Amino acid sequence: MYNSCQSQSGLVSTTKKTRIILPATLQAIKPTFQAVKTTLKAIKTPLQAVKTTLKAIETPLQAIKTTLQAVKTTLQAVKTTLKAVETTLQALDTTVQMQNEL
Repeated sequence: MYNSCQSQSGLVSTTKKTRIILPATLQAIKPTFQAVKTTLKAIKTPLQAVKTTLKAIETPLQAIKTTLQAVKTTLQAVKTTLKAVETTLQALDTTVQMQNEL
């Protein structure tokens, strides 16, 4: 009870037709897959170089980040100190003005 159809090789069942079409389709897309495979092989080495470079700069970048954080903390301390100096100078100015009034 096979349905028959005409193919290049003659009459075949629909089951066999599927088996014939599939290899033909695979043959048709094989160059595309080969091109993708070749491209992937071609970019493998440059990508590995990028990965190595990124790994190499990771530690220096972390050190820079730590240094910048320390600078930020130091600047915050300087700001606080300057604010205290400003307050002290204002108090001295007030004291001098009071003494001059006497």
